[in-house]
Amino acid sequence: TALAFLVVSTPWLVYVVHDFGLGGLWATDSAKTLAGANCPSTYYGSDIGLWDHRCTTPVAWPRVTEADAARTNRSRATSYTKAHLARAPLVAAVRVLRTAGLYHPRQQRDFEAIESRNGRWQFVAWWCYVLLLPAAVYGLITIVRQRRAGLVVLGVLVAIAVASAVSDGNQRLRMAAEPEILLGAAAGVRSLWLRRVARGAAGIP
Repeated sequence: TALAFLVVSTPWLVYVVHDFGLGGLWATDSAKTLAGANCPSTYYGSDIGLWDHRCTTPVAWPRVTEADAARTNRSRATSYTKAHLARAPLVAAVRVLRTAGLYHPRQQRDFEAIESRNGRWQFVAWWCYVLLLPAAVYGLITIVRQRRAGLVVLGVLVAIAVASAVSDGNQRLRMAAEPEILLGAAAGVRSLWLRRVARGAAGIP
């Protein structure tokens, strides 16, 4: 199996490393993501924390190859971030809030609807998420306090926050945390119910 994999993949790996370097083994879209997330329109104004395709350099074969576009986008993103380093923490915080659905939810809905999502259903789902969030936060705190394994759940949330902070604010990044949020909500409701039962048994109103 390993030999078959090497035979099939080696020509492609050689091409990628030759054109992109070792970084190309992981992904080239990261450069485009960084360029669209680190530019004037996403650092200032109403679109702060979002992603703007107008800030990226597209592939225009053969004049601009995929490797050329990746190098240009990565260089542009790096230069802009360094020039606006003082603004970067605020932008990163807004990105995380957007991913959490807690910053301009209507604007976020309209922006994400471009990605072939149904805006109306997305907003309905957002309301369900917001109503569930307090119980989820309480439940996750309870889980982490009571069980060391709860740190694994917390680790997923931290990883998503970090990924959002360095890329852009989009609720699809939160998808990996939805099971943890549901788990937290269930644990929160259970904890509150047990406390109510305990207080009732003790004669406390």
